[in-house]
Amino acid sequence: MHQVLARKWRPKNFQELVGQQHVTQALSYALDHQHFHHAYLFTGTRGVGKTTIARIFAKSINCLTNGISSQPCGECEHCREIDAGNFPDLIEVDAASRTQVDNTRQLLNSVPYMPIKGRFKVYLIDEVHMLSDGSFNALLKTLEEPPEHVKFILATTDPQKIPATVISRCLQFQLKNMSTAQIAAHLQHILQSQQTAFETEALGILAEAAQGSMRDSLSLLDQAIAYGQGRVLTQDVAALLGAVPAVRVRALFRHLAAGNAQALRQEYAALESYAPDYSDLLRRILQTLQSLTIAQLQAQRFADEVHADMVDLAAQLPLELVQLWYQIATDAWQSLPYQPDAAMAVEMMLLRMLALQPVFPEQDLAQVRPIDEAALQPSAVPDLHHLAEQLQEAAEQEQNAHTVAPALPSDDREAVPVSEDSVFHESQEMPPWEEAVASPAQAASDESEMPPRISRELLEASINAPAVWQQVAQALPLANSFFVKENMYPVSYAHGHLQMAADEAGKVWASAAHLQQLAQQLSAAVGEKIQVSLAEQAEQQTVFQHRHAQLQTQELQLREEFLQHPAVQALEKEFDARIDENSIRFLDSESH
Repeated sequence: MHQVLARKWRPKNFQELVGQQHVTQALSYALDHQHFHHAYLFTGTRGVGKTTIARIFAKSINCLTNGISSQPCGECEHCREIDAGNFPDLIEVDAASRTQVDNTRQLLNSVPYMPIKGRFKVYLIDEVHMLSDGSFNALLKTLEEPPEHVKFILATTDPQKIPATVISRCLQFQLKNMSTAQIAAHLQHILQSQQTAFETEALGILAEAAQGSMRDSLSLLDQAIAYGQGRVLTQDVAALLGAVPAVRVRALFRHLAAGNAQALRQEYAALESYAPDYSDLLRRILQTLQSLTIAQLQAQRFADEVHADMVDLAAQLPLELVQLWYQIATDAWQSLPYQPDAAMAVEMMLLRMLALQPVFPEQDLAQVRPIDEAALQPSAVPDLHHLAEQLQEAAEQEQNAHTVAPALPSDDREAVPVSEDSVFHESQEMPPWEEAVASPAQAASDESEMPPRISRELLEASINAPAVWQQVAQALPLANSFFVKENMYPVSYAHGHLQMAADEAGKVWASAAHLQQLAQQLSAAVGEKIQVSLAEQAEQQTVFQHRHAQLQTQELQLREEFLQHPAVQALEKEFDARIDENSIRFLDSESH
């Protein structure tokens, strides 16, 4: 006779159990050292192993061959009877059908009697939260001090409904949901053992549909084998569960990348044959967008984490476009429960992805290209530094346009105000070295258009002197001057080579483009060719770090003064209270 997979493949010992290592490790140690408790509470969602672990525990303390240990033999009379469910000293109770106090009292009347065959009597009460208040009260005393030959195991999917007095008398273990990878791997092991044909993607769909429950996944696998007439194929599982295969989701993204609205709608209409759950389809779209981002940032944890098709597609799409798509999909997810038609809402989301494109403040709307023309080649995919530069420069160029640089002590030259014309915009072509280092005559004639002149001595004086460097950097028309003067400073200068140190924030903004821009402006200001590179480690604090350290010291001092203030101490004494130091807030940090 056929046996359902959930019963056929129920683990017989702790080694066969999938997941729940935090539980099995603790129980194994307790059993091997015979330090086990008299009452356990297993909590977790359905199908994660609560009853299975309880039965393995019962075998472990009643095994005839191996005695009390974490490895029951599974072959002795007691082990076989427990597996078959007819061991007289394992009393399984369904609390959902025995909620009344009379049922509980009747059960507890058998507790004093010795085991019939085993070493211990094990009371397994499933869904214990269903017991009535009277039943819990009747159980309390026995649960706290049961006879030596009795062990209680309580299992529940809703521990919030169990009285704290009951929980306090048990060792509690929270069983975790199974991961999709754990379930898929176990399903694959079962099918290989049974020599059943399958497709890997089909197992992934089954694992996701189980939502963390191994028992549910085995029930779904039984259905899939029957539906596929002895095979587990992706097409069959997708039709059975209303799930869209990953290959069809990837096809949607290929049409999105090509900007082909008609092909996109035709592909979307073809998905109706699966009778999909559109909220699940939207979830799959969000997962695919995450995979595209992982591929673009080269953040894969292992080689095959992102499908090869998505790796190729990621290289063709601008990074900011994928982020906009993710935002559109997230908005659609939030509004989906309120839409009159889920299918229409998801299709509209896909069309919005075609219609909307990311535009930065400095871009001319008339020159924004459609998606299929804007797709980048793999070598031109922007990185995070480039994206950060665009956002930062757009904000700081406007601020610098209205800022006048302070005068610097120099070789009898006056500092020139920083005008809007002297700000380097990303769209302007940077001058080559030969043009940046002009002749003295040319420099004099073009002085009004050049950055403020800085003497070589002043630049050398800024080495390992962040405060001096702050003045030098402030005079340069750098779009990112805040980070250059606050989070960076020079550590060496020799033969036209300037090495800069930076803290963590400075390293984020110290892209090759920023270092080149700094080199060009310093070359023009000092009058000689200067190359700039980033040193490995900072020798001392940056201006920002120094200011932050001072601020922390001041706050500690003010906090101590506040706590020692006579009025505060008087209040503590009068009300027998204590000040929560974490609640102390400084109204104006810059005034300290």
